Amino acid sequence: MIKPKICILRTDGTNCDEELFYAFEKFGAAPEMVHVNQLRGKSKKLSSFQILALPGGFSYGDDVASGKILAVELISFLKNELQEFISKKGLILGICNGFQTLVRTGLLPFNNFGQMDVTLAGNDSGRFECRWVTIKTGDSKCLFVNGSDELIRIAVNHGEGKFYAEPLAKGENYQTPRSVYFRGNDKVCATELTFLSS
Repeated sequence: MIKPKICILRTDGTNCDEELFYAFEKFGAAPEMVHVNQLRGKSKKLSSFQILALPGGFSYGDDVASGKILAVELISFLKNELQEFISKKGLILGICNGFQTLVRTGLLPFNNFGQMDVTLAGNDSGRFECRWVTIKTGDSKCLFVNGSDELIRIAVNHGEGKFYAEPLAKGENYQTPRSVYFRGNDKVCATELTFLSS
């Protein structure tokens, strides 16, 4: 059996990469830790992987905004490689700060690389949130979830986790054919959106 090759992208401030490495390895993949500078310097090629995984943490200290500096770096220096990776059906997974980075690149939710269609704002509480929640998987074609409407317990940890899109601000249901959601009930709302894919 051929093991899918996973690029676990690291940079200053990322963490949980070891746990991500372990999870992929446990499920039969061949993960490799790759620093963003290795891709920028061409010593590693994104095209040699089937999955790009962006772990959590606080990339570059989240000094400007969560995931913003890494997003700018990806857009400025790796845009062509990422677009080619996506065109060849490469999969991308962003967890926590990695998700924030993908939103800030414009890859989520509409694959508009370099153009943010949505944003992540500071939590209504005005503080870092860290707690366990129960979510429900939605009907999904995403390979990272099975779409069986099961309940899952996950930890949420973020200071900028409030998903903002114009339809949500108007109280409308936010759903597109290319997006997948985990939620606490059947209506997607800004406070319950925890996952989407493009």
